[in-house]
Amino acid sequence: MLTWVEIDLGAIRNNIKRIKKYIGPNVGLAAVIKSNAYGHGLVEVAEVAVNEGTEFLCVDNIYEAKLISNSKSKILNPKQTQNPKIRKPKILILGGVESEDLLWVIKNNIRFGIFNPEFTNKIERSSQNAGVRAKVHIKIDTGMHRLGIDAGDAVEVITKINNNHKNIEIEGLWSHFADSGSRENKKYTLEQIKKFSNIIDGLEKEGIEIKYKHLCNSSGTIAFPEAHFDLVRSGIIIYGIFPSDFVKKKYQRRLRIKPALTFKTRIVALRNLSKGERIGYGLTHRLKSDSRIAILPAGYKDGYGRNLSNKGEVVIKNKRCPVVGRICMRMMMVDVSSVPGVKLDEEAVLLGGDDHAKIEADEVAEKMDTISYEVVARIAESVPRIYKN
Repeated sequence: MLTWVEIDLGAIRNNIKRIKKYIGPNVGLAAVIKSNAYGHGLVEVAEVAVNEGTEFLCVDNIYEAKLISNSKSKILNPKQTQNPKIRKPKILILGGVESEDLLWVIKNNIRFGIFNPEFTNKIERSSQNAGVRAKVHIKIDTGMHRLGIDAGDAVEVITKINNNHKNIEIEGLWSHFADSGSRENKKYTLEQIKKFSNIIDGLEKEGIEIKYKHLCNSSGTIAFPEAHFDLVRSGIIIYGIFPSDFVKKKYQRRLRIKPALTFKTRIVALRNLSKGERIGYGLTHRLKSDSRIAILPAGYKDGYGRNLSNKGEVVIKNKRCPVVGRICMRMMMVDVSSVPGVKLDEEAVLLGGDDHAKIEADEVAEKMDTISYEVVARIAESVPRIYKN
């Protein structure tokens, strides 16, 4: 195997335990495992999350919901076992459901988000056909301005849905923070919390009690305990990565989490090049001295960003080695002149590693001018995953 990803399921397990301890026994944890569990493996992470007692598995779409629901895993699909103690996990689709998929979703007791009130008539008809009440989580726009019913209309709209659609069970009410991971926008976050709380109060005055109210993402989970309500949706912290530099610096001693992912490859060729030689497409790097260059079979197709050309670093034999030249589709070049005794087939760490010379997602994200979420989520599913612990 030339290029692969190692996933430490033990780290994910411990991260979930620590998050649950952090939020306390009266708040449920919804594990956000959308987008192939941020590159960590959807089914494998789902199994860990279920074993650790998470309340929901949050996925993006019906494709991911089916991967879990139809899994042969005895943990995720109780039909595969006769153990009565194993219950089918609750799946919540965050990204919406199309009309033609409603019947399957409702029959299989999959929860899903509603953003548009106009969609409720279709849900009602599908529920009647399925002979089962649809369980929905209604999304409110409290300030993100992406999806959701406007906060000012929410009480009226939800009351109408509750009163006019007897085949729809409003199981959840949710919203999403716009920037709960920064110091600068704390006031805006507090305003979002207030809007959400006011909607809950307004619904209770109408006699509508909703079982799950959830507003917090990972940064909200850590920094705004007053907004935990009944449930928090945690994603990036499950995988051992803090959602922002501000949150990391302020809370890393209170919530000790460990990254679970290591991205590796191997040296497939070594070249001795003279001072002044130029390397790679576009000849963007000129050697300042005689150098030993290693060729690694990983590139932007695998998820190692092309904008790390001449900026990225990898770890070989516990030493950092700079990327030289442009990242290719399936290849990259690194300068290993400082690594004594380097050989063919030597492992190279692109992301992760041990404490001696690890490369963190935050560091890579800064060089790419992006966020750590993208760094791990962009690793191609075609790259094999090896699971440990």
